Amino acid sequence: GSSIEAKKAFSLSGPVVACVGALVERKGQPLLIEALKHLPDVTLVLVGQGPRRNSYEKFAEHHGVADRIGFLDRGRIVEEVSR
Repeated sequence: GSSIEAKKAFSLSGPVVACVGALVERKGQPLLIEALKHLPDVTLVLVGQGPRRNSYEKFAEHHGVADRIGFLDRGRIVEEVSR
């Protein structure tokens, strides 16, 4: 699967930053979420599961970038790209 196929599968356009890993504090996902404020054309895709997901969603809303972040678990990625 190419990046073009993945973008089509998830209806993404423009630059995309993806982070794959557990949604836990030590991974630094909040830094990526904050960075979106300075990258108006970028979409962030966070792939993984973990105890911080809800707080990261609220963090994204607080910073006004929730509409440009996708939270996906690994199982959905395999499902969508395999179609």
